[in-house]
Amino acid sequence: MKDQIAVRELDRKHPTFDQYAISWENIDLLAEGGIRLQQHMERFLIKRMKELFDVYQERIKRFSYTPNVGTCVGWYEAALFRRAPEIDIPDADPFYTSFLSDCNRNGVGFVDLWRSIYKQMLLMGRSWVMVDCPKANEEPASLLDEREMGLDQAYCVVYDPRQVINWGVNQYGEIDWVLIKTLEQPSDFLGTDKSTLVWTYYDRQQFARYEAAADDNRGLETGVDRLPPQSDQFAKLVDSGPHALAKYNLCPLRLIEVSSNLWLTNKVYLALIDYLNQENSLAFNLFMSNLAQPIVFSDTDPQFQVGESTYIKLGQNDKFEWSEPAGRSYVASQARLDGLRQEIYRSFYLQAQGRSSNATASMQSGFSKELDMMPSNDILTCFGDQLRVEMKNVLKMVMLAHGADADKLSDIQVRGFRFETKPATEAAALADEIQALQIPSRTLEKELQKMVARNALEDSGDDLIKTACDEIDAAPTIAEQQQAQGAQMFQQRFDQLNVRQEARDEIASTGT
Repeated sequence: MKDQIAVRELDRKHPTFDQYAISWENIDLLAEGGIRLQQHMERFLIKRMKELFDVYQERIKRFSYTPNVGTCVGWYEAALFRRAPEIDIPDADPFYTSFLSDCNRNGVGFVDLWRSIYKQMLLMGRSWVMVDCPKANEEPASLLDEREMGLDQAYCVVYDPRQVINWGVNQYGEIDWVLIKTLEQPSDFLGTDKSTLVWTYYDRQQFARYEAAADDNRGLETGVDRLPPQSDQFAKLVDSGPHALAKYNLCPLRLIEVSSNLWLTNKVYLALIDYLNQENSLAFNLFMSNLAQPIVFSDTDPQFQVGESTYIKLGQNDKFEWSEPAGRSYVASQARLDGLRQEIYRSFYLQAQGRSSNATASMQSGFSKELDMMPSNDILTCFGDQLRVEMKNVLKMVMLAHGADADKLSDIQVRGFRFETKPATEAAALADEIQALQIPSRTLEKELQKMVARNALEDSGDDLIKTACDEIDAAPTIAEQQQAQGAQMFQQRFDQLNVRQEARDEIASTGT
């Protein structure tokens, strides 16, 4: 690695980063709302053509915002993790128990870490997870020394998409290298207030850390990319070496990305900005209409008396009115706001939450709410399917970094994140109805039982489902079980009769 690199070269961005960086920041602001959004409202509050500066500033002072997207994202986050998934790591090493309760060396559990990952997936469509081990201050002499020094204690770090500025992939889409840009603030009490820009490079074999002084602290609240360093500045190499997965020729960072159809906040991004401007324009106009101005229709100057009693003196044909709008545009604006709100929630598959309290009785019924929630349950299940796979992939990286045998990786099980509309019970009911017809087919009965098993064990892994199906094939059918039970009862009855007959014969032989 070079001892120093020009910041201009080091700070180059991936095309995808350049395309979405500003949108990521805007979506984050719209989801959080509150103070941070108020500090950056000029990004969203559109200035009208030839609007007076004072009027625009007054609209900024009265800025308001309804956090629709934050409500939707919060609902999805709470719904997906309503029940924690079950994680089974087939290794007796006590490290994995402690890792699941503290996976980032800061007291955050593995499941809780995935809450933040899932939130980034919802907001920005992607998240980055790194798996690494502590770096040794001195080279361990043996594997035992490495374990005693805690160098095999793997941990996870989640990176915001705005921090990973560049990366490369091979022909199969696997990550070859990643460049992370972060900002480190001074930690010493009453020390220097200078912050440091840090670029950390990872590839399949090693890492390298470069540092450069930040010009100032502007933009800390919306991402480090808003801190452009000096064009002639150089970043110095401060640390380098192999990482925890170097011996497996793997990059320690994994990209977790949703498809464009599941990036829900991106689908409503433009509608959110439209809603924000429509809402603020309506609120400002309503405020102005409440401060109506007096209008006097007269050929002469009216006389005003100011004092203990105030009056306006008008001529015989003079008129006095208050200026205020007719209100037709307000009705149209409110109707558009209602439509936009419903469209935003509909795009999140949460139609019931987007309706106003004026909805019809049929739309407010319990059955209607259940029907409205079916699409969101399907989306949650789709997210859950992806998260189970990604959690297993990250756990495999953790096991490799910890030094586990590669043959144990396939046995990791993650269960949960199911939000089906009762598929297992529906399959069981269907099987009962068909079996009630008493169709004489052993194959049909076995396939019905396997259908119920597949639905009940859908998130348990292919190996467990196959084992259950094999056990069903090997077991006798219900008819065979009933026949065997009947034969057993007949044999027991027969044996009882034989015992009684023998007793009678014995009694008769004794002559008593």
